[in-house]
Amino acid sequence: MRQLFVILFCLCAGFFVSAEEFEFIPGSPGSREALREFDKAYREQTGLDTMYDWDHPTNPLLHLMGGCYRSSCRIYANVVKAEFPQKLYLYIDGDLAATWKVSTARSPYQTPSYDGHPSGPFYSGFFTSKTYPGGDYMGLGNMPYAIFYSGDFAIHGTGAIGSLGRPASHGCVRTHPKFAQYFSEIVRKLGAGEVWVTVSAHPVK
Repeated sequence: MRQLFVILFCLCAGFFVSAEEFEFIPGSPGSREALREFDKAYREQTGLDTMYDWDHPTNPLLHLMGGCYRSSCRIYANVVKAEFPQKLYLYIDGDLAATWKVSTARSPYQTPSYDGHPSGPFYSGFFTSKTYPGGDYMGLGNMPYAIFYSGDFAIHGTGAIGSLGRPASHGCVRTHPKFAQYFSEIVRKLGAGEVWVTVSAHPVK
């Protein structure tokens, strides 16, 4: 991983940290450790808890022990890859509350299928990838309001709003920043145990 230095700054959260530039490609060697380092700096500088557990990113027994599963959770987000336009279906307390356009991976990248509680970390604003510079959104980086749901893969805002609805990302799920902000707020408020994310080819409820 390249050892460059970058200043990361978030006005809304008071986040100002000098840290190593992170080589961030979802699923690549070293990207998970990069997230650990960024998250440590984020928590130290902001005092905000990103509500995750790296050692136990999901609990597969949770729904068997009285926890929630898919639409029985308070929040259920179903990202559908094979539709055009690509969409995220948001269920609240079992009822469809909203749909919005997303972008999953373009060739040759991949957005893997997923079905579980989000692993975290969860960010309230600033997050960026210096591997793919550009697309900064209002000083919040090029991955604002990132909700990491499976290892290095996140649902996050994007400045490339015109590309939403079709494959365009390097592996993450992009959406409009205003929707990403809303999703980030409810996930951080309720916690991972009340949220379920399914990334699938076709709608799943």
